[in-house]
Amino acid sequence: MPELDLNALGVAAGPLQTWVLPALLGLGLASATGLRTFLPLLMLALASKFDLFGVRLIDQMDWLVSWPAIAALATATVAEFAGDKIPAIDHALNAVGYVTRPVAGAVAAGSVFWAVDPAAAAIAGLIVGAPAALAFNAAQTGVRVGSTATTGGLG
Repeated sequence: MPELDLNALGVAAGPLQTWVLPALLGLGLASATGLRTFLPLLMLALASKFDLFGVRLIDQMDWLVSWPAIAALATATVAEFAGDKIPAIDHALNAVGYVTRPVAGAVAAGSVFWAVDPAAAAIAGLIVGAPAALAFNAAQTGVRVGSTATTGGLG
């Protein structure tokens, strides 16, 4: 079976490669940032750095694929996972997440609109990313409130 060349598809399809596929990828990444702030950004950086799955970023996000940024994202990801295991830190991370997760969602979503003007990519990131991340963060908060109520904060 021949490999699907997304760049050739973009030439033929136009809006599919320019808007639809980046919007779907951005929506998935932003939704994931609503649950974990740094892991989706780390995966995005690694996919772009190693040219996996045809992931491309806008030029303004080249800093995201630098080794210092990848190291910082990896450290933050490990810290977020570890903090999730301690109830008091978990609740603090969730409270801070109401600000950081929509921002991370907008950054992740806007980064993948590589075929459009940077201003349009930023607007698309805000439209697609921030609400998706906020919605998933709110859903996670609802589950945590219920879990805390039933376990007395120990679960």
